[in-house]
Amino acid sequence: MTRDTTEVGSAKREVAVIALMTLSKFSMSCDFYIMSLILPSIGRDLHLSQVMVSWVVAAQGLFFAGFMVLAGRLADILGQRRALASGLCVFAVGAVAAALAQNVWWLIAARCLQGLGAAILAPAAFSLITTLLPEGPSRHRALGVFSLTQGLSVIAGLLVAGALVGVFGWRAGFLINVPLLLVALYMTLRIVPKGPIGAAGQKLDVAGAVLITLSTALLLGSITIIGRYGVASPLGLGLLAAAVVGGVAFVAVERRVAAPLAPLDLVRRPSVIGSCLTGMGLIAAGGGVMVVTNFYMQSELKYSILVAGIAILPYAAGILLSGPAVPWLMARLSSTTILIGCVIIAIAGMVTLSFVSSEHSYLLTIAPGLVLSSFGAITAWAGLMNWATRDVPAQQQGVTSGMLLMFQQLGVPLGAAVMLSILGGHAGEGSSVYQTAYLTAAGFATAGLVAALVSVRAAGRLAAARLAGRAAGEL
Repeated sequence: MTRDTTEVGSAKREVAVIALMTLSKFSMSCDFYIMSLILPSIGRDLHLSQVMVSWVVAAQGLFFAGFMVLAGRLADILGQRRALASGLCVFAVGAVAAALAQNVWWLIAARCLQGLGAAILAPAAFSLITTLLPEGPSRHRALGVFSLTQGLSVIAGLLVAGALVGVFGWRAGFLINVPLLLVALYMTLRIVPKGPIGAAGQKLDVAGAVLITLSTALLLGSITIIGRYGVASPLGLGLLAAAVVGGVAFVAVERRVAAPLAPLDLVRRPSVIGSCLTGMGLIAAGGGVMVVTNFYMQSELKYSILVAGIAILPYAAGILLSGPAVPWLMARLSSTTILIGCVIIAIAGMVTLSFVSSEHSYLLTIAPGLVLSSFGAITAWAGLMNWATRDVPAQQQGVTSGMLLMFQQLGVPLGAAVMLSILGGHAGEGSSVYQTAYLTAAGFATAGLVAALVSVRAAGRLAAARLAGRAAGEL
C-alpha cells in the first residue's frame, strides 16, 4: 500500500467520523435549543405552572445525566457501533412520543426516554473523535467542526424550528430531528467497525452502575427542587443527602471491584474532575442565558416565536465564529489557556446582558452579550474536552466522555431551574428580574472559572512532583 493511498484512506475516515459525529451532536444540540424556544408555548398550551415547565426540562436531564457514566462504560465494553445505533433509535422513539403527547405526564415520560437515548448516544459519539482520530491536526479539525455544529444547531433550532413551530405548533419541534437521526443510524451501520474498541471482554460493574445512576438521579432531582423552592426545602435536602450517601457507597464499591465503572485513578486526575466541574458551570450559565433570553423576548418584548428565534441568532453567530477559531487557537495555545481565557470572555458576555433594559437598545446589550457568551463558552468547551481526554487511555475514553457529559447535563436543569425560579411569576413585569437572572448566569460561569484555575494549578503541581520523582530515581 502506497503512502498516498494510506493518506487518502485516513482522510476519508476523518471525513466520515466527523460527519457522523456532527449529525449526532447536531440532533442532540438542536433538541436543546428547540426546547428553550418552545417552553413558553408548551406552558401555555398545556396550562403548566413554572414548576411543571421546569420538570419538562429536568426530565430529560435526569435520565441523560443519570445514565451517562453507565452508557459511557457500555460504549467502552460493547463497542461504539452498538452504543451509537441503540442511542439513535431510543432518542428517535422518544422524540416521536413527545410530539404525540396529550398531557404533561406523557410529555415528561417521552423526555425521559429522549434523555436515556441521549445518554447512550453522547459518549459514543464524542469518543469517535478521541479513539478514531489521532492527537494533532485531524483531532483539532474535528473539535472545530464540533463547535461549528453547535452554531448550526442554534440556527436550526431557533430559526428553522421557529418557523415550523409558528405554523404547526410546538409538537413539530420534536419531529425535526427524526429524519436526521435515521440518516445518522444508516451512517453508523456503514462506517463504525463492528467489533468493540478498547475494553472488549470486560465485565460490567453492575453495583457501581446502579449506585452512580441512582446517585446522579437523586442529585439532579435535588438540584431541580432546591432551585425552585430554595435551600430550605425538606424534599430537596433529603434527596441531596441520599445522593451524597449513594456517592460515598459508589466510591466504596469502586475501591473493591476488579473492573470498576469509573476507575479511581481516572477520577483523581485534576484535568478530568476540573473539566467536569467547569463544564457544569458553563452549561448552567449558557442554558440559563437561553431560557432567560427567550422569556425576555416573548414575555417582555412580546415577540412571536419566529421573531424571537431571529433575535437570538447572535448567539449562533458567536458559536459559528468559534468553529474556525478552535483549530487556530489550538495550534498556538495550550488547551488550558484557551479554556481559562474563553471562560472569561463568556462571563463578560453575560455581564453585558445584565444591562438589558428599556433604555438600552438590542444592539448595545443583547446582541453583543449573546455573541460573547456563546463564543466564549463553546470555545472554552473545546479546550476543556481536549485537556480532559488528552492523556486518558483508549479503553477509558468512553467513561471519561460519559463523566464530562454527565456533569454537563447536571448543569442544564440546574441553570433552567434557578432561572425559572428567579423569573417565577414576574416574567413580563420589567427588566430588573432579567438583569438578576443574567448576573446569576455569570455567577455560574465564574464558579466554573474557579474550578478550572484550581484544577490547572493542581495538575501543574502533580506533573512537577512526578518529574521530580523521575529525576530522583535516575540519580
